[in-house]
Amino acid sequence: MKTNTLTAQNCSLFEIDAELEAAFEQMQEEREITGNISDEAREHCMQLFAELGKKIDRIAAYLRTQQHKASIAAEEGQRLQQRRRSAEQRVDDWKLPQEFCLHTGSITHRLLKEMLARASAPRAVRRIPAGHDQHPTQYAAGSGCIAAR
Repeated sequence: MKTNTLTAQNCSLFEIDAELEAAFEQMQEEREITGNISDEAREHCMQLFAELGKKIDRIAAYLRTQQHKASIAAEEGQRLQQRRRSAEQRVDDWKLPQEFCLHTGSITHRLLKEMLARASAPRAVRRIPAGHDQHPTQYAAGSGCIAAR
């Protein structure tokens, strides 16, 4: 693999490490054969070290993000537990007699039936005199008419 294709974004830590180990072996062979290490081999190792450092930084950033998410979730869990305890305390403070709990449904049902019966009953007849289908303010005020005053 060439260094320019080996990056912290598209390779695993193990792949970068394996490439770096191969580059070191190649450098050692070059030094044993020629007695020197070429600038190209040094540059290749430096690039691999840089990519390894980037990869480690990316992993560390990921772990910090996960730790932050975990702490937020823990705080949210504590907040929800407190809300649960508060709700349970309110229920305990407002203990209702068993008789009320048994009859609440029938009371609600009876009231609902009465409201529906009233809503479906015919409306009251208009109190405008026959032949006067006009607005109350358009005819003379009588003794009981307050709209025309």
